[in-house]
Amino acid sequence: MKYMKLGIFLFILCFFIQIQSVSAQGLRIVRDQEIENIIKKISNPVFEQAGFSKDDIRIIIVQSHGINAFVAGGKNIFINTGLMLETESPDEMLGVIAHETSHIASGHLIRTQDVAEGISMQTLLVTIAGVAAALAGSSDAGAAIITGGQAMGITSFLKHSRTQESAADHGGISYLKGAGISPKGFLSFMKKLEHEELLPLSQQSEYIRTHPLTKDRINFLSHAVEISPYKNKQMPLEHRRLYARAKAKLMGFTMPDRTLHLKDKTSLPARYAITIALYRKGRIKESLSTLNKLIAEEPKNPYFHELKGQILFENGQNKKAIASYKRSVELLPDAGLIQIDYAHALIEQAQNLKNKNIKSNLLITAIKTLQQANRYEKKNPKLYHFLGIAYGANNQEGLARLNLAEEAILKNKLSDAERQLSYAIANLPDNATQARLRAQDLRQVIEKRRKKKQKK
Repeated sequence: MKYMKLGIFLFILCFFIQIQSVSAQGLRIVRDQEIENIIKKISNPVFEQAGFSKDDIRIIIVQSHGINAFVAGGKNIFINTGLMLETESPDEMLGVIAHETSHIASGHLIRTQDVAEGISMQTLLVTIAGVAAALAGSSDAGAAIITGGQAMGITSFLKHSRTQESAADHGGISYLKGAGISPKGFLSFMKKLEHEELLPLSQQSEYIRTHPLTKDRINFLSHAVEISPYKNKQMPLEHRRLYARAKAKLMGFTMPDRTLHLKDKTSLPARYAITIALYRKGRIKESLSTLNKLIAEEPKNPYFHELKGQILFENGQNKKAIASYKRSVELLPDAGLIQIDYAHALIEQAQNLKNKNIKSNLLITAIKTLQQANRYEKKNPKLYHFLGIAYGANNQEGLARLNLAEEAILKNKLSDAERQLSYAIANLPDNATQARLRAQDLRQVIEKRRKKKQKK
């Protein structure tokens, strides 16, 4: 755990996969460039069949052992880590994603549509949990979230009717067929859950509780497999290889003890998982040793360099961490999440220096890097948080406050945002025309949110 020296905000950095808590003890978002890119890569053919571009739908990973996936707040597919680890292949995952994409295309999420506007993913998730708890009858939605009451609230709130489930199955199968993908993986995943319909509600998986499974649905999927011209076609080997790495990464992060006792210790995914597990267990020297071997095998793998940067940064070797992050960004220039971490390392290094010129150069590089990341991470509060710190450390108080206002708006903290905007406007240079226009836009966003809140 590290504290930023300027004292503007407390920021907690958790391991190399970024965990963003949305409640004191509750739901969390997992942000990881590699995992998100892999799921997007295997899902894009389905998205295109549904009439969406590759960037229309957001994949949001939720840290939870429960097996579930759901759509909420617009074109957002939430996937639990438990579901990813339960799937045996990308074919199974893609079947689930095709089904959820059909829910989006069919408009089966009206109740959650208006909660997502202009807020971050983690704020969206906690907002959904709060609304669900309130609809479930809680007099204190926040208390319900913290105590775990959100689980049943979300289940009721996100539960689809059997008619909607059947429609989403038809749509999902149609997308898979249009993309030339076998529906066998979808059937295989659903058959794993088939027996749960007979279990008491408390023993059923989250997926079954939010997606009622019937014999008719299983029969439909079985028939779809039988008549599919692609029923025996497997996904490309490259996709299977990438998905194995994504699962290995998640396993190393979420279950380090189990990972260190894997029977397979020789395959690349297994060694990747073990490297991460060693890091999670504080065995840094061993972790770096195995990671350096992976890098030697794949010197142009940006995610290996990213992981090395994270390990070094978390263990006080910031100068070396910067070099690793820089290499990762060079290899993957459109990686917004990695750019944010690279900038974080640059800012931390700058704050430890007395030489004003070197310090200023590092901060300028950090700011430029974050501005590039903004192309891909416009709704990431961390981006604006670090921009605020970088501008503040570089004696640009007005721009610092403006970015902290952006962060507060994404977190739906309107009073904080108003306060930061007041400081920003008072400290922006007279010639900062674009920044002043942005400040006006943010004021309008705040006013719109307040009016919307008053109407409810």
